[in-house]
Amino acid sequence: FQYLFLPILLPYHFLVYADSISLLANLVTLALVLGGRFVLAGLAGSLAILVRQTNVVWLALVCLAAWMDDPRVRQDARPLVAWLRRAWTALLGFAGSAGFVAWNGAVAVGGRGAFKAGFYTGNVFLFLVLYLVLFLPANLAALRRHAAQLARPWFWILMVAAYAVFLGTFRVDHPFNKFEGFLRNEMLSVVVSSFFWKTVFFLFAAGGLASLYVTRLRRPSLYLVYPLALATLLPLRLIEHR
Repeated sequence: FQYLFLPILLPYHFLVYADSISLLANLVTLALVLGGRFVLAGLAGSLAILVRQTNVVWLALVCLAAWMDDPRVRQDARPLVAWLRRAWTALLGFAGSAGFVAWNGAVAVGGRGAFKAGFYTGNVFLFLVLYLVLFLPANLAALRRHAAQLARPWFWILMVAAYAVFLGTFRVDHPFNKFEGFLRNEMLSVVVSSFFWKTVFFLFAAGGLASLYVTRLRRPSLYLVYPLALATLLPLRLIEHR
């Protein structure tokens, strides 16, 4: 509630943008998945698409978790039927989303030319930076608690690979990222102004990645959140903190 009603942020929530409603729908979907209520989770996830089209990705979590999290599905005499009884609302959401894209000719309704999908890493690295900063106390505690894991060779191989990907792919070239007067754009323009500032920016991203590296989730299906999150971020050329 403190975040939602912060005076400088409130006008940018559901009164102007759909981000808060979208986040709420996704969190409800995840909560229902965690509770094993997959039919309702598929319904919530399908409704989330009406708020933001990229939310369709999270229906994949419902479908996969419905198979992975409930052993009764795999042990059933007809496992596919048992799975369909849990995932049918999510599958309908997929079908509805595909039908809309076929009818509309694109994912976006307005500004189609500005939101063409591709492969862009800008939002991935911005997310890692913001994740480190917004949850700094928890991240520092996790890094200190699992410091031994950060000394392993695989971690440093991951960091070097991430840095190489960052240097090779991080671009700020969307027209909307060129508008003056936006704090986000001003920050990004500084980041890409020199090799030094790009490296400083990456160090923050590396901190966020390190925290995710040492974080262990409750059940295997929840690790699907990571590739699905990448699937929502990588197609977006516009680098946007929302």
